[in-house]
Amino acid sequence: MDNSQFCPDIAVTSQEGETVLLVEVKRSAKTDYNDGLVRLRAYCQALEKDVFLMLVNTGQYWLWNSSSEEPIYTGATPLLLANYIDLQKVPLTQLDGYSFASVVYSWLGSVIFKDSATLLKMPTQKWLVESGIHQQIYRGYIHRERVLA
Repeated sequence: MDNSQFCPDIAVTSQEGETVLLVEVKRSAKTDYNDGLVRLRAYCQALEKDVFLMLVNTGQYWLWNSSSEEPIYTGATPLLLANYIDLQKVPLTQLDGYSFASVVYSWLGSVIFKDSATLLKMPTQKWLVESGIHQQIYRGYIHRERVLA
């Protein structure tokens, strides 16, 4: 794989500027995550980065730390994003790829500024604290289609 031709849809850096989360967004409800995961892992290995990896499609999302073979967390994307789009009016499957990625970006933009106590009170968001990702992304920065070097 030529990593110069691939960059994650979204990258989140810590307050200190270290890349801590790479997100690949797919406008599909397919539950097969292998292709996206292989691409993200290869990208991380080429950059020698130890980060969290997240794949999001319209039906489900998965989170890995870069060394885990199986997801450390998975959940339903409509539940995750319900506060960021009116799913009764616009189901996720009706969004184009850019719009879907924008909703995921908005969600991340919101949760990186919520403290852990607030997220733990939110049933669809408490996994961020429980998985350990929140302490890494808290008050960080979000970048769309960022080529990391």
